[in-house]
Formats: sequence, structure tokens, C-alpha cells
Amino acid sequence: MVKRMVGLIGIVTFLSLIQLLFLQEQNFFTLFLINLVLFGSLLVLLWRFYERKKKKEIQSLAQHLQKVSTIEEWEKYYAEYDQDFVPLQRVINQFVPHLLERVKMESMTNQRLRNILDHVQNVIILIDNQGTIEYVNRNAEQLFHVNRFEVMGKSHWRIGRESGLSKNIDYVLQTGKEIKEDIQIGTRMMEVDIIPYIGRVQGKGLVIVLYDVTERGRLERLRKEFVANVSHELKTPLTSIRGFAETLLSGALKDEKTAKEFLSIILEETERLQKLVHDLLELAKIEHQQDLKLNFEEVDVQHIIRDAIKKMSIKAREKQIALNEEMAEENLRIMADKEKMMQVLINLLSNAIKYTEEGGAVTVKIDSEGGYVNIHVRDNGIGIPNEHLDRIFERFYRVDSSRQKTSGGRGLGLSIVKHIVEQHNGNIIVKSVPGVGTEFILQFRQVS
Repeated sequence: MVKRMVGLIGIVTFLSLIQLLFLQEQNFFTLFLINLVLFGSLLVLLWRFYERKKKKEIQSLAQHLQKVSTIEEWEKYYAEYDQDFVPLQRVINQFVPHLLERVKMESMTNQRLRNILDHVQNVIILIDNQGTIEYVNRNAEQLFHVNRFEVMGKSHWRIGRESGLSKNIDYVLQTGKEIKEDIQIGTRMMEVDIIPYIGRVQGKGLVIVLYDVTERGRLERLRKEFVANVSHELKTPLTSIRGFAETLLSGALKDEKTAKEFLSIILEETERLQKLVHDLLELAKIEHQQDLKLNFEEVDVQHIIRDAIKKMSIKAREKQIALNEEMAEENLRIMADKEKMMQVLINLLSNAIKYTEEGGAVTVKIDSEGGYVNIHVRDNGIGIPNEHLDRIFERFYRVDSSRQKTSGGRGLGLSIVKHIVEQHNGNIIVKSVPGVGTEFILQFRQVS
């Protein structure tokens, strides 16, 4: 500013001296003041014009910077821009491309992260330190039945009020302590993990992760039931064996007739234990070796059914039960492990005979429909109440425990049948009417 003032005074002094010589004016000071005012005013006007022009250029540059989102857009604008305004623009031109590239990379990283979070199996929610929802992934939308774009920016109470999740969130926001516990959301049991975090950019907040443990809870209940059932199944024959053995040792061995009777009972109970252990091992092998290779081959369904009926004929005759077969006119063939299919049919026939009263009938029928072979095992026995049909394939499940004891059943046969059928990519359907009878239908893809 001082330099400009000195320059102005120099110019005005020089012009005043020239005017003094040519105009023959005697008062130099008067000329100097007049020239100073005139040139000063002109300079001020020029300077204001220049400032206004540069101000507009800066505003224009700022507007373009606000609109520019890619390097290509910036390069196009820069090429068309007035190159007289070089210094500031040169600095900006060096800075903007790096900034835009960084923003682009940040955007790509965020998009990639969102895609990853949308495809993880867990529910993920981000909350800021004010309790506002910053992000919810796709599973969170489905769990809470909300639209993420409608709840983001809203209070966490919008989604966590009913389940009690919001109370836990408020607790962590107030105390800063991580919390982990199970909550019920609808029909699903969720394990909630709420973790405070401090980010360099976002500041403080919470990461909320919910794991679906509904299946884990069901499996835990099944495990407890399994242990209790196995314990019960082992307890009964072991108690009998021990009781009769103690009786024999206390003197019953001297009575030959009693000794033989007790030893026969001990043998029966031992065989019962052996069958139980065999079935447990068989079921464990099927359940835990799903990738076990079966010996698949083309099997004639009629042939395997006749073999199964032949093997069960003695047991049927003991109860005076008729074993009937209804075969299709054509030979129906499926891809199957012959030994496993025989095990399935024998289990179903054994159950049918077991729960059919003397003089009844058991029928095995085969037909085909829609590219599938259907094997029907039907009896006219006591039937199964409708409320039990969904559970009869569970391990140790019994429709009537007193009936099961008299029949010697262990509640494992149908569970084994179901697993074998599923290993063959087949389907099993059960229909039953109490007092009328039960029908099991096995469906397998037909070999053309």
C-alpha cells in the first residue's frame, strides 16, 4: 500500500511539473493538489473495478469447485477458464486433483465396506454418540422390518424400543462399557454385542452386532433332551440287569428254574442295550458324516421291496398280520444304496407291524408320478395323533411312552429313516388317522 502511495505521488509530481512548464502556471502546490485528487479518484475507480472483477472470478471459481466431483470435470473447467488469474488457480490446480482422487478412493472404500456389511450374516448397526442411527445393514432392515434410508439419521429408539435393545444402547452411551446379552426379537433369539468406539473422523459412537442364536438354543435343548433320553434308556435295562444279578448272587442260583428265568431276562435286557448302542452309532454316523459316499447303483424298487417283506414275514406271522404288496406293471428303478434302502424299508415295516393289532394288515405299494417313484408303507393300526406328526422323526421322540415300552421301541428308527432318505435326495411324507392307520410315502427321482 505504501509503495502504491509513493508511486501515485511521484506520478502526480511529474505531471504537475510538466503542467507548470507548458501552462506557465505559477502555483505548483495548487496544480499538485488538483492532479492528486483527479488521479487519485481515477486510481480508486480503476482499483475498485479490478477488485470487483477478481471477486467475481473468485466466486466463479468457488462455485465450480463446489460442483466439481471428478478430475475429468475439473480438467475441462480449467481448460476453459481465464488464464489471467494464474497464481491462485495454479495452486488450486495442484491441490484439487489430489483431493478429488482421495475423495474418489474414499467413496469406493465406503461403498465396498457397505457391500461387505450387507452380505455378512450378522445384523450390524452404527450409532453416533448422540444416539442417532448412522448405518444399518440389509439384515438389520429385515430383522426390524424397516427401510434403512428412513431410519438413518433418526433416534435408535425408532428400531430398538420393543425389544429392549434401546435400553442397552443408552446404558453403553452413558457408561462407555461394552455389553453382551441375549434378547428376544419376534420369534428369534439374538445375542447382542454393543461396543463403544472412537474414530479419527466420525468421533465417538457404538458398533452394535446381533447374532442369531435361535438355532443354537434349539440345538442346546435337543442336546439336553438327547442326554436325558439316553440316560433314561440306559437306566431301565441296567437296573433290571443289576437287580436280577444281585438276586442270583444272593441265592437264586441254587433254584435252577428261577436262575434260567432271570438269566433269560438279563440276556433280553443286554440285547436291548446292544440294539440301543447300535442304533445310536448308526444315527451318529449318518448325522456327522453327511459327505459319506454311498454305494449308489440302479436299483429295481420291486425287487428290494419283496426282499424286505420276506425278511419281515416271520415277525408278521407271529402277530397274525398280513403283509401285502401292490406292484406297478412296469419296472420302476431309482439310484440308491441298496443296503441303506433295505434298512429304511425294514424300519418302516417293523414299525407298521409293531403298532398294528393282531389280525391287521400292512401293505407296501409302489407307483410313479411326475418323474418320481413313490413307495407307500400303509397299515391299519392304532395311528398317530395329528399333534405328534411333526415330531415323530426326532431322536427318542415317543407318541406314547407306555406303548413304546411294551413294544420295545427306542425312538430312533424313524430318525434314521429320515436321514437316509435325505441322503438320497428323497422326501418322506406321513399321513395318519388315529384308530384308522398310518401311511409313510417315500419319494425318489425315477431313473428313466
